[in-house]
Parts: sequence; structure tokens; C-alpha cells
Amino acid sequence: MNLENDKNVFELFSSIRNGIHTNYVFYPLNQKNKKIKYKGIDYDLIVGKRMKFINLDTINIVTIGIIEVLTKIVKHDKILQIPKIPRLINE
Repeated sequence: MNLENDKNVFELFSSIRNGIHTNYVFYPLNQKNKKIKYKGIDYDLIVGKRMKFINLDTINIVTIGIIEVLTKIVKHDKILQIPKIPRLINE
């Protein structure tokens, strides 16, 4: 399972979540600017600047992306091959 390409959605989500606490101004611990590319869009995060890209459309795109990645994980063959816990099977 290669999730390397999917990690950016979580990075973007994390930045948006942290922005909620800082009035949407980017204040990373490392004090460095960051660029996150997701679905062909570059999101530039500049230290001390408001993240103007945060809106309902962006939040919707990120939410759908997270659902897609989690669905990919739980439907992966390696996960489906894990034996079920008998006491939790309702059969």
C-alpha cells in the first residue's frame, strides 16, 4: 500500500485545523513557509500570513480526500486479509 501521494491531504487538513486556533494565520513550530500540493493546486502557507484559501470549498475538497484515503486503506487487500475477531462477528 503506497500512501505517499495521499499524505498531502492530511498535511493540508492539519494546517487548516491549526489555523482555526490562530485566526487562520500560519504559525508553524519550525517557523518556515510551506507549500502543499493537493489535487493539482499549490497551497502556499507563509509564516505570519492569513491562509486565504480556507473556505467551505477547500474544506469540502479536503474532507472528501480524507474519506477517499481512509476508504482505500480499509478496502486494501492486506487489511481485508486480517482475520476477524470471532467474538465481534455477529453471525
